[in-house]
Amino acid sequence: GGEAFLFNASGEMVRKLEGPTQRINGALYVEAFKALVTYGRKGEAFLFDGSTGPGKKLEGLPESDIREAIVFRNGVAFGGGQTVTLVDSSFKITAILHDRSVARMLIVPCGMAPGTVAHWKSWTRGAEQLALVTVTGHVSKRDAITITDLTLYSNGFVGSARWSECTKSLMHVHKRNALATAFVSFLVQVAFRVVSLCQLLAFAFRTPHPPSLTAPAHFLTTFQEFGLDLAHNADLAAAIFCSAVFLSWATILTLVLQEFAERKAFLNPSSIWAALFDGLEFAVKVATGPLFLPLLQVMMWPFTTGLFEEPTLGAAVSVVSIITFVTYTLRFVHVDQQLARVDANGWGAFTWKRDRPPTEHDRLLSKRHPLSPMSPIHDLIKTVAKLALTLLHVAPPLFVTPCQVPVGIVLVWSNAHFDAFSGHVANAVATGASCGVLATYVAALLDEVASVNGVLDDCESMLVAVHCSVFLAMPIGYWLRQRLSTKKSTTQHNKSTGLGEPLLA
Repeated sequence: GGEAFLFNASGEMVRKLEGPTQRINGALYVEAFKALVTYGRKGEAFLFDGSTGPGKKLEGLPESDIREAIVFRNGVAFGGGQTVTLVDSSFKITAILHDRSVARMLIVPCGMAPGTVAHWKSWTRGAEQLALVTVTGHVSKRDAITITDLTLYSNGFVGSARWSECTKSLMHVHKRNALATAFVSFLVQVAFRVVSLCQLLAFAFRTPHPPSLTAPAHFLTTFQEFGLDLAHNADLAAAIFCSAVFLSWATILTLVLQEFAERKAFLNPSSIWAALFDGLEFAVKVATGPLFLPLLQVMMWPFTTGLFEEPTLGAAVSVVSIITFVTYTLRFVHVDQQLARVDANGWGAFTWKRDRPPTEHDRLLSKRHPLSPMSPIHDLIKTVAKLALTLLHVAPPLFVTPCQVPVGIVLVWSNAHFDAFSGHVANAVATGASCGVLATYVAALLDEVASVNGVLDDCESMLVAVHCSVFLAMPIGYWLRQRLSTKKSTTQHNKSTGLGEPLLA
């Protein structure tokens, strides 16, 4: 039932274990926790240390029944329903979703895993490295066995691969070569985040600044323009503007018309449609990510330049394109940039109501590296902030710089309040970066004040020193976010100091 009792070596009952409310399917001692763990129905698991109080419930587990548990070096794996959930010694939870119910789990050294695993070099580097074998169907079926690599679990990478896979989908490569795909995806996200940071920092240098900062200002500005600046392309302004409008509408049409490719890929996973659909998704990610600001700025040219013979027509095209492009960008961000979750069938092309934004449980299942998205609200706020900063720079500098500071404060708040990524370190780095952006916007405000008063050159040394405060603001923001993450983790899991003691000393 929902009762568990603790006995000593003599067979005498020591006490009843208080806490579980659901039927208990089993219990085992986990060395990484220094505690006894009971598990049962509705994803309920409790930890019992050497104290006499009630057990500590493990929060965040999927609500499917836990039918089996197995201990690995750094924690425990729970199996139930179609989900295997890994919990390590720091109580980080990683869920791996299977297409059938989990029937059996076992831990084997990587070098001893049979058959096809020998071809996966990342899993055969030594017998001391462990892999989790999950059986979800009849043992004789090779595709009913899943191998999960545990060697890099502490670094945030969990590789999971089907025994065999028949698909040309690039997104299913992780089922054949999980660690390499997770690592490449991680590097792509790092590149996207670095470009985004440089683009936000560049707004501070689009207003008057000390002459000695011209070189870093030019370097950061290139991330906003990608060569699409009027200084070198005045003769091609109309062509570049039309290209930006074309790319924005191509992105919109991709979001609207992707249903056909998605349907073909679903019905024929081994066809070229699967790879085509993945390519469309990546293209939309690039257009709504690193290219979002450059496209917006080019489409703003009818309002910021006088190079167009028909400014009224250009302004009309610009307004319609910007509104539509931003609307569909927010729609794509709302579903965690997963094209398959955009329902554009029928009237769905014009409304968000039928889209399927991922739940917290869905994000837990899709987590593959520390930069896996965990909060669409954070990404929506960041996209709106970029839009606001772009529109602000149409106004005079004296109005722009004071308004940049509140936007920087919102960015700091969103990074501190929301867990944008699955890794605590990644969230701390993002918070530190946003603190650096805010410090740069404050320095830009001081630059503008000095420029208005005609003392920009006289106060150059002091202003450069203020700009250098970004290197102090970033580590301070990182440290504060790490402290906040520690408090959140302690509150969420309700860990006690007695957890470090053996159950029966």
